[in-house]
Amino acid sequence: MKYEEMPAVFFAENRKRLLPFVEDKSLILIFSNNQMPRTGDQYFPFRQNANMFYMSGINQPNAILAICPHHPDPDLREILFVEQITQEKIIWHGCKHTVESLRNLSGIKTVLWTTDFETVLRKLAYHVHHIYLDVAESIKFHSEIKGQGSLYVDKIKSNYPLHYYHRLFPLLADMRLIKSPYEIEQIKEACRITEKAFNKVLQFIKPDLWEYEVEAEIIHEFIRNRACCAFDSIVASGKNACTLHYVDNNSKCKDGDLLLLDFGAEYGNYASDLSRTIPINGHFTARQKQIYDACVRVYEYAKTLFVPGMTILKVYKKVSIVMQQELIDLGLFSKADLENQSADYELMKKYFPHNISHFIGLDVHDVGSTDVIFEEGMILSCEPGIYIPEEQIGIRIETTIMVGYPPVDLMPNIPY
Repeated sequence: MKYEEMPAVFFAENRKRLLPFVEDKSLILIFSNNQMPRTGDQYFPFRQNANMFYMSGINQPNAILAICPHHPDPDLREILFVEQITQEKIIWHGCKHTVESLRNLSGIKTVLWTTDFETVLRKLAYHVHHIYLDVAESIKFHSEIKGQGSLYVDKIKSNYPLHYYHRLFPLLADMRLIKSPYEIEQIKEACRITEKAFNKVLQFIKPDLWEYEVEAEIIHEFIRNRACCAFDSIVASGKNACTLHYVDNNSKCKDGDLLLLDFGAEYGNYASDLSRTIPINGHFTARQKQIYDACVRVYEYAKTLFVPGMTILKVYKKVSIVMQQELIDLGLFSKADLENQSADYELMKKYFPHNISHFIGLDVHDVGSTDVIFEEGMILSCEPGIYIPEEQIGIRIETTIMVGYPPVDLMPNIPY
């Protein structure tokens, strides 16, 4: 890992905070992500299961965390199972972690090999009635590829059919919503690195560059600051900006066009998210400036709404009223058109088709639904946009913001 490790006390506190939410005589099992094969004899870069990292700090595949808080043997109340370190693996890949370093990183005293899991599981299961299993869940996303947790579930249920089984994910999701001081510092560092990358782009951009050249500057700045991309960077010039998740980044940046940038650094597994739209030649046309200023007004209003008691849905409804008036003023539709539309926000969604916000944390689209009530310490995006395909103009302005009185912009020095 390139980044500075978080203190073991953070992960220990997370494990402790979870316990009041589970039944007595329970066993909690969390599984690392798999390594995903690429082609030939290579793997894609490894990214840890967010819940595994949150509870252990471990950033390697083929690991299992078992928590059995009421086990009579104190050494079996927290166990970290990891892949055995062999001499061959040391020769080829180096010794990334020793047993002692894993203890220091996680705060877990008992570290065993993954090959011991099934034997030890019998000792744990004998003393419990309830088993909590962590399997990735998302309202918006489903993958046909099963994670390591899913692969274990059927076997565990088959071997121990008389236990009561529970979903762990919702409990951890609720915990992850409010960020600790350690997490806030990680996200602030990700935001600072994102700021450096944006300033680099401002100095670099000019007509006739290719979008991928701009992307390369972003990635270079991330890596030299011990970070990586929190998601595929969007570098969208001209009409490409009207495709919300444009990631091809293979067009030429033409004189007179706008460039929509949407990227964010990930530092220590914590994400940031930024969008800015800039004129490629340094000067807006009158129409571009008109649309841009409209988006800025919506953005500045939206940022004030990230206070305790609100939700993403409530913010969206309030922002929609302001956005609709801005779109009317831009001549995109009339007040009469708005009054006669067949469904709420139908006309507005043609030019502002996405939501105003999402939660940010261990994932750039982190845990948390649109009806979660905001509390201090929650971190989200704020991202209005106006997209007019017929004019080949797409504008989005986005920051990473923390809920509070007042809301805290975590990217205060990035110009817009």
